[in-house]
Amino acid sequence: MNESGLVASLTFGGRKITGPGFGIPFILRYVLEFCSDVPQAVEVLSYIPSHMAYNVVVLDKSGDFKTIQLAPDQKPVVLSTSIATNHQYRVDWPEYARFSKTIEREKFLQKTVSDTSQQVEDIVESFMRPPLYSRLYGAGFGTIYTALYQPTEGRMELRWPKKKLQQSFLHFREGVTPVSYSESPVVADGPNHGRTNTYPAYPQAEETAFWIEYGRAAGMGHQSKANKY
Repeated sequence: MNESGLVASLTFGGRKITGPGFGIPFILRYVLEFCSDVPQAVEVLSYIPSHMAYNVVVLDKSGDFKTIQLAPDQKPVVLSTSIATNHQYRVDWPEYARFSKTIEREKFLQKTVSDTSQQVEDIVESFMRPPLYSRLYGAGFGTIYTALYQPTEGRMELRWPKKKLQQSFLHFREGVTPVSYSESPVVADGPNHGRTNTYPAYPQAEETAFWIEYGRAAGMGHQSKANKY
């Protein structure tokens, strides 16, 4: 979030495709430095190429929002929705979609935000539980934090199941917040008795090989090596 109240968040687009373009951290840094509202952000995101597939949701303090689907092999798609998970207009990587439960999470979010009886706190708390909260840290898909942005007030919170960190532009405090992560949920009334997520197993060998080769290709600029997977 920048000082104008423009908020940007992103998710991986769930596609293996790579191509010429910038890394998404650089793109979002540019957006937050030079844009002040959603129309400006959409314009910039529509002409700066991204080297991978990402879904970017932008919001400003007027309440305007858009979701932009970016990919190196197609023109940006701008949607009037505030929801984005790990796929784009269609599921392009079925194994990853099943592992990440991207469709299930999208449907859960649609139901949650369309429920007019839900208060803001109710929606935020839903992010602390499956299917939105994941503990698959060993497989590289564990929730690190949930962010709550309040652009009209210039405030934000980072949340974990039993902890929160609040910051604002007016009262920013430097500090360290230690957080412990576990693949088993911690319950207040006693041991967890081995309860864990029931997500399908990640196809370890095949996908590990892909990510290793992908990292090498991206680092060396050889996208064709990653594309063959």
